[in-house]
Amino acid sequence: MTISALNSEQLHGAIISGCQEVIAQKEQLNSINVFPVADSDTGSNMASTAKAVMSYSSVKAFVNETLQSVAEASLLGARGNSGMIFSQFFNGLSEHVEPKEQLTLADFNKLLGQAAQSAHQAILSPLDGTMLTIMQTWANGFNQLTHYKTSFYDAFQSLLPSLKESVEQTTQTLEALRDTDLVDAGALGFYYFVQGFSKYLAKPDDRIKPLKSISENLVINHEAIHSDTPLSYRYCTEAIIKSDAVNKESLKQFLAQHGDSIVLTGSDKMCRFHLHTDTPGLIFTALMEQGTIEHPKVDDMLRQKEAAHHRKAKIALVTDSSADIPSSLKDQHQIHVLPLNMSLGQHQLLDGYGFAANDFYRKLESLTSYPQTSLPSVGFIQEKLSYLSNHYDEVLVVSISQAMSGTYESILKASDSLKNVHVLNSRMSSASLGLLVCFAAELIAENKPIDNILSSLNKAIDETHLFVSLQQVDSMVRSGRISQLSGRLAKISGVKPIISIDSDGKGILYDKVFSSKKALTKLISLTKKQQSEGKRIYQYSIVHADAENKANELAALCTETFGKPPAYIEPVSAAIGLHAGSGSVALACMLTSDRE
Repeated sequence: MTISALNSEQLHGAIISGCQEVIAQKEQLNSINVFPVADSDTGSNMASTAKAVMSYSSVKAFVNETLQSVAEASLLGARGNSGMIFSQFFNGLSEHVEPKEQLTLADFNKLLGQAAQSAHQAILSPLDGTMLTIMQTWANGFNQLTHYKTSFYDAFQSLLPSLKESVEQTTQTLEALRDTDLVDAGALGFYYFVQGFSKYLAKPDDRIKPLKSISENLVINHEAIHSDTPLSYRYCTEAIIKSDAVNKESLKQFLAQHGDSIVLTGSDKMCRFHLHTDTPGLIFTALMEQGTIEHPKVDDMLRQKEAAHHRKAKIALVTDSSADIPSSLKDQHQIHVLPLNMSLGQHQLLDGYGFAANDFYRKLESLTSYPQTSLPSVGFIQEKLSYLSNHYDEVLVVSISQAMSGTYESILKASDSLKNVHVLNSRMSSASLGLLVCFAAELIAENKPIDNILSSLNKAIDETHLFVSLQQVDSMVRSGRISQLSGRLAKISGVKPIISIDSDGKGILYDKVFSSKKALTKLISLTKKQQSEGKRIYQYSIVHADAENKANELAALCTETFGKPPAYIEPVSAAIGLHAGSGSVALACMLTSDRE
């Protein structure tokens, strides 16, 4: 069947076929990922955009509407440098398209040109030898062919050899690839998209079927990846911003002040940004004033790189963001963190990355609706654990208490098919979960077998305790943790509750005091009461909700009482702090009778 004009169904089918080809080659693309960061995720990022197009786009009556559907769908899955550029190609393809039922070769030629230009303009510092080059090569080649080709399939088949050659030339064009014998993963991924698009044109009446992975005659040298290339910035940060008028140029300049690898895709109503930065919290805090933040994503590229190339142990250690642990200890033990989701008004944020320091509790005071927390999606967890499962002998996940959150069950579901992933219900949260995770890190560093580690952790859970002094009960009332009646009674009487966690992992009202000064001594006395039958404190820590002075005062009292300083003093995670409220301080301890 010769196609001289594409209708909406054919155009959508060809795009879907191209997306399937990208998904089929995901692992190959991951394996050769060097630029801009050797974090083995180019295939996953492009596949995420492709899957979103397949899942959320649809055929419309007119081609402009179909292309708009594809563009909007791509935004939902766009992530990473390569996925964002891929999405912007679709958004560029959908711009300024007149309502019509078919696209001629001349129409498609015009759209390719504007799509290539749009993708190029989306990047602050575009480079040759990347996906952008392949897009431009396609657009330039198609422009020449429209003068004498009469069918889409013939035009595509004529262009594929030159596109493949352009991909192979990226080895020399990009400086980062010259010593590797590798091609650029993003460029190759886009070539696969064009190849899949062309396959559909050969048999447009065939029903699209899942594609099997195929091998291209392109050089792949897995050992050549630059694992020692230093990172300029640590966090790959992304989100969608919705507004009546997103000023993309202004946004681009703001992002340029805080990082690099900047890509913007979308329209002036809904725009997704990509940035490598060291301060994702600052970025999100500032952008909340510019529009509504949705679908945020923050990847720790250092931890990804360590997992792929610089593992300290054979066992990966994972927890969630409710575990209060200093960044220094996370880095020392290469601890991976699954961030809990937070909603702040209309904004969707990530615990641990959503706010600049000290901004969270000030924002709480001005909100008309109280923030909510939710567990990470099963798909998100599965992706993270699959990555670790492929790089480590074993993966140990120490989760927030099952009685407090559905996170534990989501992790179980996500890891069901991963035989080397072990999930532990800590029956803990906050500082007590932090101590347990740090103990797990010590056992891993000692090269203990996974069964021994799990056994030791289950024993340690029974010896770990947490006591939290609340400065006020307003936050507990607003978050629904205690009733309004109980809250009013507490405020009238001046009671300051002491919260703890029972043996089932549930939060309970444990005690009460009538002044902040007595609250600190009460935390210490409650901790001392746990030291029965010859047990001693193995380790303890202090966390606080915007109450650093109070935490330091508690640390001084504890040091005098217990004969040693706390393992750490740390601000509590936002997900926990929004329930405990500003001014809260907590003391966690782990007891032992036989550890040294």
